[in-house]
Amino acid sequence: MTRFIVDVRVARKEHRCSDCGRTIRPGEQYRRGVGFDGTAWTWKDCRHCHAVLNEYDLPWDGEYNADTFHEWAHDGARDLREARAQAGYRNQWRTAQGNLWPLPNDPAPAT
Repeated sequence: MTRFIVDVRVARKEHRCSDCGRTIRPGEQYRRGVGFDGTAWTWKDCRHCHAVLNEYDLPWDGEYNADTFHEWAHDGARDLREARAQAGYRNQWRTAQGNLWPLPNDPAPAT
């Protein structure tokens, strides 16, 4: 039987998101998971990838990995909001200027 422990942490050093590969910088929140099924392993989700998991139900079978995200990001969007989230993922949640994108489930900024 596989067991999981998942918690939200604030980075004290740089980490790498297991889903998009983006560097999680010190001071950023991230989700850390530990699994054990005879072998122990860990993973880290940046806040952006975690928002995508919640918004688009990617782990439909209860499991997900970087391949799940890659398939979702290249599979065509149902609407403009999802297309923006897919583009954000493909750019590791960074703008051309290097700033972080807004979280995918945040309301659109006022114009």
